[in-house]
Amino acid sequence: MKKKIFVFILVALCIFPCISSYQGATVNAASTDTAQVKRIISLMGILNYSETSSYYSKKVTRAQFAKLLVKASSYKDQVQTTVNTALYKDVTVKNAYAGYIKIAVKQGWMTGYSNGKFKPNQAIKLSEAAKAVVNMLGYTSSIASENTMTAKLSKFYALNLDENIAKTKNQALTRLDCVNLFYNSLNTKTNEGKIYAEILGYSLDTTSKIDYLSLLTSDLQGPVLVEGSWKNAVPFDTTAATVYRNEVKSKLASIAQYDVVYYSKNTKTLWAYSTKVTGELDTVTPNRLSPQAITVDGTSYQLGTQDMVYRFSSLGDFSAGDTITIFLGMNNQVAAAKFISEYSPEVSGVVLQMGTEVNSDTSAASVLNKYIVIADENGNKVKYNHNYTLSGIEVGDVVNVTYVNGEETIKEVTTSTSKLECKSFASDGSKLGDYQLAEDVKILDINGASYQVVTKSDVASLYVDNGDVLYYEMNTSDKIAVLFLNNVTGLSYSYGIVTKMGSNTVTYSVDGVSKTENSDNIQGSLGLGMVYSIYEGDDGFIFSSLSGSKVISLSSSKVETVSWTKAISSDVVVYYITSEDEYYTTNISNVSDLTKYSVTAYYDSRLAAAKQVRVLVARDI
Repeated sequence: MKKKIFVFILVALCIFPCISSYQGATVNAASTDTAQVKRIISLMGILNYSETSSYYSKKVTRAQFAKLLVKASSYKDQVQTTVNTALYKDVTVKNAYAGYIKIAVKQGWMTGYSNGKFKPNQAIKLSEAAKAVVNMLGYTSSIASENTMTAKLSKFYALNLDENIAKTKNQALTRLDCVNLFYNSLNTKTNEGKIYAEILGYSLDTTSKIDYLSLLTSDLQGPVLVEGSWKNAVPFDTTAATVYRNEVKSKLASIAQYDVVYYSKNTKTLWAYSTKVTGELDTVTPNRLSPQAITVDGTSYQLGTQDMVYRFSSLGDFSAGDTITIFLGMNNQVAAAKFISEYSPEVSGVVLQMGTEVNSDTSAASVLNKYIVIADENGNKVKYNHNYTLSGIEVGDVVNVTYVNGEETIKEVTTSTSKLECKSFASDGSKLGDYQLAEDVKILDINGASYQVVTKSDVASLYVDNGDVLYYEMNTSDKIAVLFLNNVTGLSYSYGIVTKMGSNTVTYSVDGVSKTENSDNIQGSLGLGMVYSIYEGDDGFIFSSLSGSKVISLSSSKVETVSWTKAISSDVVVYYITSEDEYYTTNISNVSDLTKYSVTAYYDSRLAAAKQVRVLVARDI
């Protein structure tokens, strides 16, 4: 497990109600974005997905709209491929849309014109589409006045079916308008009071809207290991696919040999994952008769396919003690595996721990084994056993682990990092100096034996000084693909308050959870009421004071003090101290009135992220 680092205010604390109890960060459900709406409609088989805007700007005909209506209904599997009787003067039995028009008219969703024509090639107007979907949702009546176009339009707007459709009643609808119209319809209650999507048998999410993830899962195929002619296993042209790699939108060219790929035929989307783990197979659980998970070098991984279940079973070819590489797919499940003789990986990582331990050999005799633990580029903590001396390698060094003819070699990496130092990240974290970061860049921030996997947004605008870059790799596009930083972000710090200092113990609260440590485990000079950063290492807690200044202007994102102006960290912790020296966690909005509260802001001057305020402390004036 990763070590934790803590930043604390050292103060006396009494716990009972005050300004407010601590509230964790809340995440508001964002409105579904347009791309996801397009995919939902595609996954339901209503309208194909495309990445091009011109595709969605095309107008939809009345015949095409009839097809969309049927595709979005329980009649989608009842369309006749052959219609024996002409429905309208201009809809012959050979018309490709005849079966759809027949159902749409029979169900009362659409009607023809009094001259006996349907006008299948005429663009559908908003008023016509509105009447059709309102009828489809069951809002029909035997009362003539309630079936007029005006009445249907009123109901259409009352049901909010026009969301994201900026058209007047006589304007023609585009494919994008129809995407939004059917998405709105699916998430609207029918005349019977149930969400339409639910009536059709689809799952809803916590906001009572159609569940995108369940739709995606039902259409998801794979995994496919990228090797040889892997594209032949994908039933569409991959050159036109939407590509995600490691959950980040990317390009087809970014998919590399031995990535694990999943695909959706309806949305023509590829999801690629590059995480690999090489090590010794420890155990298969619960047993080899019915395997569900494996442990490689002390870490457990769920088996993700029936093929993997078979290969790790008593009938398969993998056994405990084998050195293997596993290829992880969605949810970090094992999608594929190879013997070290089949795949010779090269792993880069930072040394977290080295030592010697006592193990048992096959005869149950005790033996001494040397080991080294590294954090690899994917953020995995991997343990390697070895029987040779690692000259000059220490905790904190960057190493490469390679295999030649199945034999493992661990060597220190001494590549110069100067070209990335004394530079700043772009405001969106997309560049470091003049060098672009890859879309799916892997960034680790190392602090001794601790590390954090960080994102572009975590490093945005930070300055990188000499010694702050431990290691990097460039991809074939000359973009930074792997980046190891030396305690740059400070994201491994959390915040709390020391509630009591005894002769032999220190009691503190972290976000309301009280803990007590023996004073022997603490290094550094402590002082009540002072703000500290605390590093929890193998030798205990190391305390270092933070820099503070009186606040003269305070917003939700920025602090101005008598000495400096800084941004507020996304994980800032705010404390309120009463006149009776009682301390409570609160939020910025509760102490932002500087005519009532005296506020002090604190930051860690040792970090590249020193421009961010980590702690705010407020008192009554």
